Amino acid sequence: MTTAGYIKLVTILALAFFSQEAFAQYQIKGRVLNGESLEPVPFATVFLNNTSFGAITEPDGTFSFEIPAGDHELVISHVGFQPFTYAISTKALRASYEFRIAPLVIDLGEQSVESKRDPAWYQNYEVFVQFFLGSSPNAASCTIKNPEVIILDSESDPNLLVARATDMLQIENPSLGYDIKYVLTAFVYDKKARQVSYAGYPFFVEKNLPKRRMVKIEQNRKTAYTGSVMHLMRAVYEKNLEANGFHLFPTEKVTREISSTTISISSEGFDKLRPEKNGAKEILQDTLLLPGLTPLPLEQLVQRTSDGKVFITDNRPFFVYFTGEKEPESFRLFSIGNLHPSVLKPKPGIPNMESVQISKILMRAKAVQIFENGSYYHPYDLYMEGYMAWEKVADLLPFDYQPER
Repeated sequence: MTTAGYIKLVTILALAFFSQEAFAQYQIKGRVLNGESLEPVPFATVFLNNTSFGAITEPDGTFSFEIPAGDHELVISHVGFQPFTYAISTKALRASYEFRIAPLVIDLGEQSVESKRDPAWYQNYEVFVQFFLGSSPNAASCTIKNPEVIILDSESDPNLLVARATDMLQIENPSLGYDIKYVLTAFVYDKKARQVSYAGYPFFVEKNLPKRRMVKIEQNRKTAYTGSVMHLMRAVYEKNLEANGFHLFPTEKVTREISSTTISISSEGFDKLRPEKNGAKEILQDTLLLPGLTPLPLEQLVQRTSDGKVFITDNRPFFVYFTGEKEPESFRLFSIGNLHPSVLKPKPGIPNMESVQISKILMRAKAVQIFENGSYYHPYDLYMEGYMAWEKVADLLPFDYQPER
């Protein structure tokens, strides 16, 4: 396969964290007030980020719901107010909390962008849906029920599509059996680099479905979980990568000389391009980061502290080969396997190189902490390419999800 057949697809998916130490349940109680008037805020959504634990405030602003043991990020969302987050721990849980949330200041410039619902807005909306929900089979049945709250701006910078939302996105995901309430805090699609970054706080509400339907739902959830970032992080935490189908390989730099006609087809597949002169003929060099043939030991990637904390501390890029599923046809155009023939050369422990999902992970910090439930902190510090970048919100599962054995 050639570089010309590879389209580089990368994404930063911002997920927050919590560590689930046990399945014991605790109860959190409190009240939500308007930070300016000190009046109660009824019907606000209060939840643990990226979980199915949450509640709606009563008319007097009070709420109460059960939470699992551990460290969590509490999120409060209500239309007309700024999203509010607060770190809590069941090790030091108060009897009751009072949260004061700030009213949202209206940006007149944003308001004018919001009012535009011309053909360009609908075109931008299609792009937003593709890179936010994704293009997987689950995304095909996923629907944003309130697109009118989305602000899309492609005029401030022609190379960027920026999206915000004036209220929680109401996302229906029938394939996975969830309604997702998503607090979108940022979305940027760089058209030139084909890079997507978005951040937000999802709250998963289990749909009330008959048992016969739940059989298929559980199958879909297990498929979405298998080979996901959450699955990988749990396997890293538990030190059982290969038992879960994951194989890690370090990167190696390969520099080649290529003709300018080759790079004109797809320059996005190259990490670096540099023109040189070779006599009268112009030559271009591309530098590729390719997987090495020797497996990357987990001990080289991860460090564990005496109190049980787990950190990724090796900030060099590495490749992840997952053998549990093959890449679907709809993803083949973006596959890292198209980058260079060596990507699919036989590797230790992988019996069938044609039936793997390939991703690349880059660190943007000195250390990233991993938690037992598959979350990690800080989310922006891990940068995904390849298959794990392709799966987006439509394939998300809450951190309290556990696959059936």
